[in-house]
Amino acid sequence: TDSNYATEGGKEPPLFVGHLRKIEAQQRWKRRLKASAAASDVLARSATASAAISGVLQAIGAQLECAVVQYWTVNTAGTSIELHSSWGAPEVDASACQTPPMLAPGAGLPGTVWQTGRALWVEDIRRASNLPRAPGLIEAGLLSAVGIPVHVRGNVVAVIEAFAGEPQSEDEQLVALLDAIAGQLGHLIEELAAGEALSRSEAKLLGALEREQEARRAAEEAIRTRDQFLAVVSHELRTPLGPILGWARMLQSMAVTPEVFANALAAIERNAALQARLVDDLLDMSRSVTGKLTLDSASVDLVQVVQAAIETHRDSARAKPVRLDVRGDVHLPAIRGDASRLQQVVSNLLGNAIKFTPAGGQVIVSLRHSGDAIELAVIDTGAGIEARFLPQVFEPFRQAEANTGGEGGLGLGLAIVRDLVRGHGGDVHASSPGPGKGSTFTVRLPLGVASTDHSR
Repeated sequence: TDSNYATEGGKEPPLFVGHLRKIEAQQRWKRRLKASAAASDVLARSATASAAISGVLQAIGAQLECAVVQYWTVNTAGTSIELHSSWGAPEVDASACQTPPMLAPGAGLPGTVWQTGRALWVEDIRRASNLPRAPGLIEAGLLSAVGIPVHVRGNVVAVIEAFAGEPQSEDEQLVALLDAIAGQLGHLIEELAAGEALSRSEAKLLGALEREQEARRAAEEAIRTRDQFLAVVSHELRTPLGPILGWARMLQSMAVTPEVFANALAAIERNAALQARLVDDLLDMSRSVTGKLTLDSASVDLVQVVQAAIETHRDSARAKPVRLDVRGDVHLPAIRGDASRLQQVVSNLLGNAIKFTPAGGQVIVSLRHSGDAIELAVIDTGAGIEARFLPQVFEPFRQAEANTGGEGGLGLGLAIVRDLVRGHGGDVHASSPGPGKGSTFTVRLPLGVASTDHSR
């Protein structure tokens, strides 16, 4: 019974009123226990903060028979508190609680709870001050509210706000319950944030480890290709010296016939020219790396450049034999560039094509005017290029590795082609259907002015 209950005349209250109040208190206590248990269950099962927040709002609203429950979060800059999510009973228009969706520190119930760090109970919204949303709340039939702070490491990071449809005096037991739920939610948010931070740290560490391993593999590969390249350089530079020294000693040690003398001079000249070309390639590569490869700009007829390059390779093509053909437009506009360097580009591409095209094969040089540029293509029916090697075909130190056909050379010709073409403001790319199916090298040169100074 309620001992404080009194009626007129000092008579004892009716016994059934006391029982009703006791039953009501028991039911209220059961609902709060269910709300606490439901919230704890949600927090235990939630893998993300969003899922936990949504479940907690529903547990509070459904079990405690709140009209609306909302969750407000402090933005990362710490300048305002913003509506994050909301739960509403089916019969209530929750939109009235959502305007404005952002409040300054100290403004409204969420802003005040955020600023003070303490729970706040509003018994009757109709008589309360500092509630920007009061007109909409009253119109929606929401007449009392409570705000509970959510703390993480001593700082308010969010506010839980619950509304009822009638004025209510402050209920310390309910505030304590909501505060406990908010505390559990704060701990979960902190744990999830710590887990995410750990995951990010682990991901960064793993990424750094992978980058370090990749850098180590790249360094080891660079050392391997450098050593292989140096071995090829040493071999290729020594190869012409053998015939030169052999013929020179023969001429010095004995009398020779005029025919042998002529053959000796031809062999010495041929091998000396080969060695000079190898040295020139090394010098060109060095100039390109150091940015000292210069171009003399002038008007250039690319058709004449191609014809000159073909003449230098005609004998080697016949000797193999490989058929050389020129196709396309012979009446092309002049371009600005370095004629000798452009001839070197065509010559290197032709030499490369002839080298890797077997006897009976064909090499085609194609020219055409394409918009504001001229396209030159060298097409062969030779060994082709593996798809995995195409992205590296113009890289220095890579060509000697790919040269498995027994042909000589340093493998710098294509790297020099790329740098010379870039120096003219153009581009070059290679394509191939695959090993044994030939390849195509396409150079695109703009109808502009070549650079007078080129660095890689």
